[in-house]
Amino acid sequence: MKKIFILEDDESISSIIEFNLKAAGFETATEFDGQTALERIKAENPDLLLLDIMLPSMSGFEVLKKLRGFSDMPVIILSALDSEEDKLEGLSLMADDYVTKPFSVNELIARIKVNLSRCERKPVQQTLYTVGDITVNADKMTVLKNGSEISVSKKEYEILMLLINNRGKVVSREEILEKVWGYNGYLGDLHTVDVAIGRLRAKVETVPSEPSVILSRRGAGYFVI
Repeated sequence: MKKIFILEDDESISSIIEFNLKAAGFETATEFDGQTALERIKAENPDLLLLDIMLPSMSGFEVLKKLRGFSDMPVIILSALDSEEDKLEGLSLMADDYVTKPFSVNELIARIKVNLSRCERKPVQQTLYTVGDITVNADKMTVLKNGSEISVSKKEYEILMLLINNRGKVVSREEILEKVWGYNGYLGDLHTVDVAIGRLRAKVETVPSEPSVILSRRGAGYFVI
């Protein structure tokens, strides 16, 4: 049984979500404070986090930053903040999905299942891929630069593998957003891809401003050769 951790300071919303998740066959845990939630997540190791942004002592964005320091578990942001800037900030911090309030509980459960399923997928081909001085071990899901392992997030790894699996082909930002984040986006969402590529380049490129690993074609997308 998959365990969903709910970090939401509105008890009525939290209770509704918890009731419906249990009815759908999930185990749940709830918390209302960010710092306490982080401590419990470390101890309980849930499968997915539902994260509110408007929390009393520590914002959801701060929680997500701290969480990504020790976990790549799937995170779905639940928020009444629906501006492009808020969505971009959440997604650039490597949230897996962003759902605005009010929302359909059935849609939320569907998104939870999609994100859990994506997290469980295993590489079909277990082998090594090399791009310049970067080597990806698809078996261990690790990335090495000049033989030394570098730390990449789950999303960054998925972007790199998507480009490698389409080697020599320009992959559009729309396709990256759909394949890695799991949904079609509008113009604002596409900037999320650029932000994530920028972070990935900072890790894999010797000179990020002059990329030789992850290349781009203006107005078309990104590729590796």
